[in-house]
Amino acid sequence: MDQTNPPSAEGAAQNVNQESNVLPEMPPSIPSQSLQTPPPPPPRPRPKFKIKKRYILLTVLISFIVVIVTLQELNKKRVEIIDQSPKFNITEAPTPTPEEEPAKQWKSFSALQHGITFKYPVESYLEKSNPFSQDSPVYKAIFRGKRQDEGLITESNLFDGYIFKIVVNTNPQNRPLIDLAKNKKSSFAFSCPDLAQISEVEATKIDGLTAQTFSVINCNSDYKVTFVVSKNFVYEIDQIYRGDIGFKQKYEKDTDEIILSLKIDRELPPPEDPIITFTSNAHRFSFRHPRFNTDCCQVPSPVYGTFFNLGKFYFVDTSLGIPEKNKPFDGFGVFVDENEKKVPFEMYLMNEKNALLEDYRIITGRNPEESEEKTKVGEVDAVLLKGYAWWGDIIMLQIPNTSKVMIISKTEFLPGSFKEVFGDILNSFVFSSPVAGSSDSRE
Repeated sequence: MDQTNPPSAEGAAQNVNQESNVLPEMPPSIPSQSLQTPPPPPPRPRPKFKIKKRYILLTVLISFIVVIVTLQELNKKRVEIIDQSPKFNITEAPTPTPEEEPAKQWKSFSALQHGITFKYPVESYLEKSNPFSQDSPVYKAIFRGKRQDEGLITESNLFDGYIFKIVVNTNPQNRPLIDLAKNKKSSFAFSCPDLAQISEVEATKIDGLTAQTFSVINCNSDYKVTFVVSKNFVYEIDQIYRGDIGFKQKYEKDTDEIILSLKIDRELPPPEDPIITFTSNAHRFSFRHPRFNTDCCQVPSPVYGTFFNLGKFYFVDTSLGIPEKNKPFDGFGVFVDENEKKVPFEMYLMNEKNALLEDYRIITGRNPEESEEKTKVGEVDAVLLKGYAWWGDIIMLQIPNTSKVMIISKTEFLPGSFKEVFGDILNSFVFSSPVAGSSDSRE
């Protein structure tokens, strides 16, 4: 095998010098400038940028989820804090007690002779039975709803409102309350329609006293009937109410509150006669009345005639309370004209009628619907003038065996509220004949 010796260093240097002296041939199409500035390299893909964008989107999504979860947790804590706190601070403003409400919005009524006291709403009015009657005394608190007709309200015509009624009975045979209640319940079963619902009789308490009660639904009106006995009387308490849905429940609640306010006196004073006699010695007449008040109020007087203080007498029913100012009330006035000029009664009557009509037009601004009829005051003939006076009725008569003229002026709380009692008062009038030769004798 032949061994080849590498070239020497001098020979290599000579070769390099020879090659450097010879330039390579360049293609003619390439300009000379290309030799100085090479063309830019082609764009390369940037995978790192895509990776960063994904990270950003992922970060935003995670941040959004974190914010939502954080808000939910904060809201839960807030709800828990609110739930742990009382919704209303009921201790700062004390609620009024039941005793305070009636004092502001209710009135009080007492029938001392029958041992009862109760409170009733100021929107209601009171009514009582005729003291001349032999029937058991009755006291009523009545409320008139907006749909109730005007006039007197009775159990038969009650349409919208309530009647709270107390009937005062004596019980000489001391019959058990349960028997009284069951008999009353039987009367409802007999008179009510088939759709009525009557509860069983149950024991209860009224002012600490044992009582028996039952209820009736859909018997024209709704009823709650309660019997309670004290030392002197047996009381029948009737709650009667009727109205549309919502109103009827309100009426029931009001009557429940009235019965809760009822107080019954265990020890009563000796009973007094409810009817007393009034006598005028100067004018020689007398009549009976149910202890009417003679000092509290004045009744409108006649327009024509002369009436001195000794000839004016006022009688007002204040058993249910003193009448409010400028409010109507049940009462009457007796006016006696000496008639010193001795005007004939027929002429006196005509003058009074004309004066009343003129006064009516001035006060009301319209003409009245007047009427005239004959009547009796005791056994004496008289004339009843209806519609002539703006305040009520007028009765005129000549006192027997004298030239004096008596005029009785009547007013009433509601039309018809005073009719029965006033009729009994007129029937009780008695006129005594004057002593012969006295100034009262007719000439």
